Amino acid sequence: MNSRRPSTSPRINAAPRLRAGGLFARGRGRPHRRRQPWIFGPSWSWPEPYVFTRPAAPDGAGVGAAEPADPQPDAAADANAADGVAEPAAGGGDGAPADNEDYDKRRPPKRPPSPRGVVGVSTSLEWQRCKLMHYPIPALPFRATSVPDGSVPNGGGVYIVVRDKVPIYVGETGSFRERWNARLLEAYQAGIIDTTLDRPVELWCGVSKKGLTREARRTVESAIIRVLINGQVGGKLRQGTSFNEIRPSAQIDVVQVLPEGIKLAGFRKGMSADARKAVEQVKGSDQIPKHLHNQLTLPPNSVFEAEFYEVAAGP
Repeated sequence: MNSRRPSTSPRINAAPRLRAGGLFARGRGRPHRRRQPWIFGPSWSWPEPYVFTRPAAPDGAGVGAAEPADPQPDAAADANAADGVAEPAAGGGDGAPADNEDYDKRRPPKRPPSPRGVVGVSTSLEWQRCKLMHYPIPALPFRATSVPDGSVPNGGGVYIVVRDKVPIYVGETGSFRERWNARLLEAYQAGIIDTTLDRPVELWCGVSKKGLTREARRTVESAIIRVLINGQVGGKLRQGTSFNEIRPSAQIDVVQVLPEGIKLAGFRKGMSADARKAVEQVKGSDQIPKHLHNQLTLPPNSVFEAEFYEVAAGP
């Protein structure tokens, strides 16, 4: 006969359901004391649903002020109530008070319109004449100072494609070689050209003396397009981009905006005063100093447009 008294320890006299294993048991068949509630942190409950409450009137008192008493109805209101005529509710059609400014403040504000214009640029271009005759375009040495026929300069910038000394396209790129290898590859795969071009591609590549971002290159591209059109030498441009007016938010200053092989012929009729002044400086005249010739300067908020496509008259 066992003379030992039963132990009062909770580890020995645990509930049978914990002996078989459970949420608070260490293992199957091993009794374990139930954990205290504070181990799991404070009690948690589902949050109450949000109920929208109409803000107080703007002329009311601050927090904690007593609500104003209802006004006494007049005789006309009593007469309408007796006849069964209901008074219209005060406020707007959406249930908000008519004179409550705080109600409008709770609505999300309207998104401000995006500023019209382009980024400011201050750069100088160095133009090099290129003639592409073969595909693919060979790479030049890293520090090459001249560009032989069949190649393009290292780096990127803007370029002008010419045919019979007339500009037909203006573009921008971060790498001249990658862009024109991709263009010639599409023509090669379509069977338009072979490894040797039947007709060489002539273009002017304008390399910036300092690196330009993509937005800056697009700004220079847009400015050159409008200079050519307003100077009456862009009548054969094959641009697919917009020809709407641009209003730069910051000043645009481009030295040597056109290569020496492209000269402006005149002035387009109907252009703004800002555009005419800019084209006059690029074209050059006796009243403008020589060091400012072929330099495009557009002050902030100036209008520089390009009306290119004309509607043909009907029969």
